[in-house]
Amino acid sequence: TSGQLAVAEVTLNRVESKHYPNNVCGVVYQKGKSACAFSWTCDGASDATHEKEAWEKSLSIAERMLDKDSTITVVDGATHYHATSVIPYWADDLKKIKQIGDHIFYK
Repeated sequence: TSGQLAVAEVTLNRVESKHYPNNVCGVVYQKGKSACAFSWTCDGASDATHEKEAWEKSLSIAERMLDKDSTITVVDGATHYHATSVIPYWADDLKKIKQIGDHIFYK
């Protein structure tokens, strides 16, 4: 759950930044020069829901994070993250905030 909250926080931090689109869908589906901002949006895999419980959990997390009264902070302003299995070109240019499971978060 903390990893899912962290990814949601990254998304919302980007929405608030002048460097990214100003809405959630714009941030999530933003394409760069050579790749998508979030690899799972252009991986070719189906986005169909297969696990009802997991889907309901993700909806609950989204609702909590989008609540204007929410004060959930997991990754302290992070705007980037990646799996530990890769090292993106930008990793050395940002400050590492935290590792949660197999993902590292930066700002």
